[in-house]
Amino acid sequence: MSFFNKLGETLTNTSKDLAQKAKVMSEVSSLNGQIQVKEEEIQSLFIQIGKEYYENNKSSNDSEYIDEIQKIQACLDKISQLRKDILEIKGAVNCQSCGGQIPEDATFCTECGAKNEAVIVESENSNEKKCPDCDTLVKESAQFCMGCGKKMIDQEGTTSNES
Repeated sequence: MSFFNKLGETLTNTSKDLAQKAKVMSEVSSLNGQIQVKEEEIQSLFIQIGKEYYENNKSSNDSEYIDEIQKIQACLDKISQLRKDILEIKGAVNCQSCGGQIPEDATFCTECGAKNEAVIVESENSNEKKCPDCDTLVKESAQFCMGCGKKMIDQEGTTSNES
């Protein structure tokens, strides 16, 4: 019987050791997780301090980080140009009121409803006119509006086919 007693005792001690090691590993894992959260918080604060420093010193030429500030500005300028290139490829512009993307020939912004002044200025210099009912741009020779279907009226108040 002593063999089975020793075996039982060994199994009991081994399981207690394993339970203790699992408990230690769990506690260490929890603490490592807390450390990681705090390190991420520190990293976020470093970034925030850097951004605030940049904003406060970007127009100063006597900063000890002038080279880095100039590199940041160059990157920001390049990003701005790339965004303009993307809009051009998409045939879109940014709304002057809300900044949303709208088709470059849209008369109104689909996000905020503001008039697209670029289209209005362009239409004054082109062969197009605006429909008096819905403001859709149509060709000067159009007899009907492609936006609302109404008969177009020219500057003198007569319909296009009467002139």
